[in-house]
Amino acid sequence: MIEDLPIQSVIASLGAVIGLIFGYIGRITRFCTLSAVETAVYGDHWVQMRMWVFAIAVAILGTCLLAHYQLIDLSDTVHLLPRFAIAGPVLGGLIFGLGMAAVGTCGFGSALRAGSGDLRGLMTVGIIAIVGYTTIRGVLSVPRLSYIEPLSLPLPGDATATVHGLLGLAFDIEPAEIALPVSLVCAATLAIWCLKDSEFRTNPRALCGSTIVGLLVVAGWYTTGFIGADDFEPQPTESLSFVAAASSTLIFFMTFTGATISFGVGMLMGVFAGSFLAAYQKNEIRLEGFDEPREMRRHIAGAVLMGFGGVLSMGCSIGQGLTGVSTLAVPSFLALISMWIGAALGLHVLIHGWTFSTRA
Repeated sequence: MIEDLPIQSVIASLGAVIGLIFGYIGRITRFCTLSAVETAVYGDHWVQMRMWVFAIAVAILGTCLLAHYQLIDLSDTVHLLPRFAIAGPVLGGLIFGLGMAAVGTCGFGSALRAGSGDLRGLMTVGIIAIVGYTTIRGVLSVPRLSYIEPLSLPLPGDATATVHGLLGLAFDIEPAEIALPVSLVCAATLAIWCLKDSEFRTNPRALCGSTIVGLLVVAGWYTTGFIGADDFEPQPTESLSFVAAASSTLIFFMTFTGATISFGVGMLMGVFAGSFLAAYQKNEIRLEGFDEPREMRRHIAGAVLMGFGGVLSMGCSIGQGLTGVSTLAVPSFLALISMWIGAALGLHVLIHGWTFSTRA
């Protein structure tokens, strides 16, 4: 019976189901951060970017409703700390974006690649996991804790660096009183921007895919924040994220006999499986490797940048760009925008080199 299972196993199993759906939908719809930036900047094609933004709108709406009806408590999450982090999200986001451009996708995209037999994706996920854990607890945590974390701005009282929290602080209003209307306005604004474009609006795959991705973020919050709210063994409240999940998965398998499985481990394994199913359905299962040493060096460098930048910014393009933004945390918005800028800059360097001059 499910009630006899350890709560960690239940949460990890549900995380695996969420990851399975995410991996399948992500591969079928080509849901990719770098591709969204690349097609918008260089192709003037905004469907993939609108997919991303619409998923954010759905995630914001669902998350705010869960919090409003007190089904989950977001106060202990990494996104709602009582301080305003600026340097970490901006610098880490830029670094992560450069890494995405070097690899050709983000951590989630690398997991999708690995699920279809791409050894480049598997290596990238492995390096992200190692560098990520080294930045969380290892030698790379020293510069993070010594030089980046102290730059966060403390907030008075119980204020949080969310949109409604900062508005409440500025206008002397209780943030809880305006959380729902502010969330609804933000979600509606983003959704309207997406739906006003007929190419996106009439694309069932893009519209349904982005809606499901947004709902999966909400499902992650509900799984860990409501089902995982065990009186004896409460689980960390979290949702989709990949740098921390990759690190947790690596440690779990390295210390299996004494390790405890978590939502992130189950979710990542589910993404691998979901990607495999989608690739099998489309007859895309094949082993692939590096074509030349230069490509391998670029992937290694990009994975290192994503592992370090993802922890510095307190989340990757999924962990901050979807999960963090769904809480309306301002640092998450800063991180996402910085990742987009870093990705655009990295793509420019790969395509045009280190020249930014324009000729008439």
